[in-house]
Amino acid sequence: AILSQGFNQPGEYEPVGIKTEKLELGMSVYPNPAIDLLTISCEGVDEFTWQLFTLLGQKIAIGKSLIGNTTIEMADYPAGNYLLTILSQQKTKSTIIIKK
Repeated sequence: AILSQGFNQPGEYEPVGIKTEKLELGMSVYPNPAIDLLTISCEGVDEFTWQLFTLLGQKIAIGKSLIGNTTIEMADYPAGNYLLTILSQQKTKSTIIIKK
C-alpha cells in the first residue's frame, strides 16, 4: 500500500521542539548545575572572553582566558538561571547555567 498522507511523504523533516545543539569550538562548561565554581574549557581556542548575565539581561560578570580554560566563582550569586556567553575570534556561543 502507498501512503499519500502524513509524514510518510518524501522529503526531509525535522522534529518539532527544542533542538539540542552540540557545543561549538570543543567547548565544555561544567558542572551545570553549578554550586561554587563553574569551569569553561575550549579546545583549540587559546583566547576567549566570557560574560555572565541574569535572565533579565543584566551583565553581572566578565572575564578573559588566555590559555583556553578558566574558572568562574559562582558562590556569591544567588540560586537561579544565568546566561553565559563565550566569545572567541571564531564563534560566539551562549548557554544557560543553573546555579544551585
